[in-house]
Amino acid sequence: MALGGNAFVLKVRDSAFTTLCGLACLGSLAASRPMMFFIGWTLSAGEDPEKVRAFNQLWELPSGARVFKVITLTWGVRLICEAGCE
Repeated sequence: MALGGNAFVLKVRDSAFTTLCGLACLGSLAASRPMMFFIGWTLSAGEDPEKVRAFNQLWELPSGARVFKVITLTWGVRLICEAGCE
């Protein structure tokens, strides 16, 4: 196991990873498209050109960008809160 196997070290490692994921979500809000857009794109469209095109159209909907930003913000805050409670 990376960084040893004692329970404290494992909790710290898990909390650090969760915090980094939360910070990545929040940081991606400053990018052209937030992290959860790309995660959703990868999970639902993969490399199928037709599905990729359809998924990209979600961004063009009037509320599309806002929805992905709210989802990303929610995940980011939740992950950081979860890391603080571990």
